Amino acid sequence: MKRNDKTGSSRADASAALKKTIRELRASGAERVEELEAANTSLRQELVERGRAEEARHASEERYHTIFENSQAAMLIIEEDMTISLANAKVELLCGYSRSEIEGREIWTVAVVPEDQDRIKSYHVLRRERPAAAPSHYEFRIRNKQGTIKDIYAIVALIPGTRKSVASLADVTDQKKTEQEMRKLSLAVQGTSDSVFITDRSGAIEYVNNAVLEMSGYSREELIGQKPGIFKSEKHDDAFYKELWDTVLAGSTYRNIMTNRRKNGELFDVYHTITPLKDETGEITHFIAISKDLTLQRLLKERVSYLAYYDGLTALPNLALFLDRIKLEVPRTEYRKRHLAVLVVDIDRFTFINEMFGSGHGDEVLREVGRRLSAIVREGDTVARLGRDHFGILLADVAQSQDIVFVANKIFSALEHPVRLAGTDITIAAYIGISVSPQDASDAAALVKNAEIALSKSKKRGLNTYQFFTADMDRQASIFATRQKSLFYALKNNEFVLHYQPYFNVISEKLAGIECLIRWNSPEHGFIHPSSFIPALEDTRMIINVGKWVVKEACRQIRAWEDKGYAMVPVTTNLSAVQFKQPDVGDFLETTIKESGIDPRNLAFELTESTMMQNPDMIRLLLTRLKKMGISISTDDFGTGYSSLSYLKNLPLDNLKIDISFIRDIANNADDGAIVSSIVAMARNLRLKTIAEGVETAEQLKILRMLKCDMVQGYYFCKPLPVETVEAMLAKKD
Repeated sequence: MKRNDKTGSSRADASAALKKTIRELRASGAERVEELEAANTSLRQELVERGRAEEARHASEERYHTIFENSQAAMLIIEEDMTISLANAKVELLCGYSRSEIEGREIWTVAVVPEDQDRIKSYHVLRRERPAAAPSHYEFRIRNKQGTIKDIYAIVALIPGTRKSVASLADVTDQKKTEQEMRKLSLAVQGTSDSVFITDRSGAIEYVNNAVLEMSGYSREELIGQKPGIFKSEKHDDAFYKELWDTVLAGSTYRNIMTNRRKNGELFDVYHTITPLKDETGEITHFIAISKDLTLQRLLKERVSYLAYYDGLTALPNLALFLDRIKLEVPRTEYRKRHLAVLVVDIDRFTFINEMFGSGHGDEVLREVGRRLSAIVREGDTVARLGRDHFGILLADVAQSQDIVFVANKIFSALEHPVRLAGTDITIAAYIGISVSPQDASDAAALVKNAEIALSKSKKRGLNTYQFFTADMDRQASIFATRQKSLFYALKNNEFVLHYQPYFNVISEKLAGIECLIRWNSPEHGFIHPSSFIPALEDTRMIINVGKWVVKEACRQIRAWEDKGYAMVPVTTNLSAVQFKQPDVGDFLETTIKESGIDPRNLAFELTESTMMQNPDMIRLLLTRLKKMGISISTDDFGTGYSSLSYLKNLPLDNLKIDISFIRDIANNADDGAIVSSIVAMARNLRLKTIAEGVETAEQLKILRMLKCDMVQGYYFCKPLPVETVEAMLAKKD
């Protein structure tokens, strides 16, 4: 954009030519010389004015050139054919290309990403169809010479009196990134389950998220401009609020549990946090208040506490509460010089009922038995569910043994009325074992144990019989020895076998793991269910050796599958509390795994909640040792154990196995659904996976999918399988 210096000489040449012509005309005597001289004067004046205009134009061009070059924005001059005729230095900085690489090229070919080139081309069409259109605004992306993607905001306008356009370009990459982050933050705040509202310094509400509306019942219009006092419950005194304001006005964050009131008057507790927001000078301008509704947590805590002492199926006290009540009543009974009786009631052929009619109908039998037993006892007595098909009855104030016999006969009478299952009347028979304090024992656990010993005698006498406990030690020793002998030979003669029950991904229904389940293949009785011999193994402590066999056999089978090249999934074995009490259990497990040569990631161990709570420190050390080897750990029967949940964060767990009692009636019981939902949410927050056991229907599976449970196991998919069948499933795995 250099100035043209030939303008002055051209003007002088024209004037000289005109003078020469005048002289020639004078010499020749031509007429109208005066007119030519006037024309010469006029021409000289016009040329002077043109010169001044030319100088002004060039001065203007120089100014525009200076502005163009020194502009803080990247600027381009674009010709009618959309080629770039001029670019300033800022363009070079913006895209990384030199002006020689830019000028002469069509604008969309310079660094603009292919996906955005059509936006730039559209300007050519707009300018052709609407030449007087207002400046156009564009957003597009470029890839600079170094390969970095940048967001560009451009304003393109036609230069008046020309067919050229000028474009001003700005790098808005950081601005867009900030906008995206703010958008994410806004969505996060708006979508969080915690209520968030912002007030000005005086406390007037300026912003509320959706959770505030859901939690309080007010609309956004009703809250904006109001003070937080709209939520006051009148449960806190003036000193409470004074401490709140003193804290936040001093620039500190205030935290406390607060009771608020919804629009409908209902009270609810929140964990409330108020944080002052300050400007660049340190002055407080706003307050942000975040509240977490404690209602669900309180309900969950109450439910978990309830489950610690009550049976989820029958709503009767469980063994823990039964023992507590015995402990309370024993000293009272002794003080009154009366007797206390513990009755253990066993339902005959309950396994047969489950197998014949299904576990759902079996559950209904248990509920009905619980209702009937509760109806026959006195106020102050206790009916409890002690185990699978065992019920306990505590008679707290007994004058003589005949009173106990009277209750036992009432039990048989109450149970003799048929229960209708699937259109069939089923008659329930029972056995009763009885122990009495103080003569049989004064310890709660001993009384229950003695009643169970008496129960075993009752079963040998026939249906609907009761038996009082006697301290016949020789007889008990004989029973113990016989039981120990039969189980000893079962292990020695390889009568134990492993069956395998798969579990599956809840969404894809693909195989996710396999659980080992022991079976006793008796030469006399065929396959015997674990519930019939595991308690005996634990009583005789043979569970230690049988448990070792299970681990070794599982490792042997895993290695066989690995050698065949199957796509493996974790194989889970159950470990009993008795096994974990052995001081060498860690060494045994580690040695067995290493000697088997398996990939430890293909092995998992499963423990019940009660096992984990017996010696948490020792269990944590052992499980940590196993985790370091790559083994995964699951807790079984979650939700039915003790009230303390601290082990969830202190133990290195991978999976929570939700107890079957919550799954059976999940389609019909809202409480069960709420519990499972809470367990799944809690597990996800702790980065644990959940496995639902006992899934038997498509409706249960559908609900578990909706609740985002991770894995499922149960008869809906398959029963425990022999090794050959489950091996075929592994072979087919994608």
